[in-house]
Amino acid sequence: MQALKTYLAEHFEFLFVNTILIVTTAILVFLPHKLALLNVYFLSVIMTGYFLGKRPAVLGSVLCILVVGIYVVLFPDEFLETKTEMDLYLTIVTWGGFLILAGATVGQLQERLAQEVQATRQLNVDLQHQQAEVQQANLTLRESSESLVTLNRSLQTQQDELGRANAVLKERSDELELSRRSIESLKSKVEETLYSTMDASVVNLLIEGRLRNEKRNLSVMFSDLVGFTTYSEGLPPEAVIRDLNRYIGDMEPILFSYRGHIDKYMGDGIMCEFGAPLEYECHALLAVLAALKMQEKMVQRSYPWRMRIGI
Repeated sequence: MQALKTYLAEHFEFLFVNTILIVTTAILVFLPHKLALLNVYFLSVIMTGYFLGKRPAVLGSVLCILVVGIYVVLFPDEFLETKTEMDLYLTIVTWGGFLILAGATVGQLQERLAQEVQATRQLNVDLQHQQAEVQQANLTLRESSESLVTLNRSLQTQQDELGRANAVLKERSDELELSRRSIESLKSKVEETLYSTMDASVVNLLIEGRLRNEKRNLSVMFSDLVGFTTYSEGLPPEAVIRDLNRYIGDMEPILFSYRGHIDKYMGDGIMCEFGAPLEYECHALLAVLAALKMQEKMVQRSYPWRMRIGI
């Protein structure tokens, strides 16, 4: 059965033409009133044009005309009926022309219709392909959206973790900053205390870790004021302290300018070292020069005492 369908599909045109020939011949041979039945051929030509197209329809029309023309030439009496032979030929020619025209027209319409149908089918195929592509694109977009949502959630989680880590880090940084400030404040207080109670050079050496115990040759100066005790007995304590501070304020810059290190104050007396804590080879000379400058300052300031100095 399948083989028969395949054969009919492959040889449809050949079978259709042969069928028309057989039907045309049968009409011409077996049916009376052949001239009246010529219009039946329009049906076969129209069917040929509808199913096979313009060219087979025109060829079928020519074939029908050829068969009918041969039959008319061979047997004109069967077509004459009440017409003359010339009328018969004119009728046949007119019929043949209209037959060809009908076949060509129907065939042309069939070809256009077939082209439109083919174009419509191709358009449907293209639309199906586009629809499939759109569906695939939508699927890809949906997958991308899901991936993006997952990625956003992951990023949000990481941001939360980073925020917590930053909070912990900030808290730790604040603690360290507070500790640093406390240490710096304590260091400043210690340095302030040291500078207020010790020589600046000694404090610097102590802070830098360069202060050490060692044996060294140096010069020591002792100075005091002659008659200061008797002078202070006749004045109130405030005046004595004021005069003593003025005296020490004049002597300290001189000692410092000659690299002297004030070891201690003993009332109106001063003990100062040269060559320590910083070592100088000419410490003896510095001590003598400082003593001379101190005596000059005593004269310039017109103090009511005399200074004694031992080196």
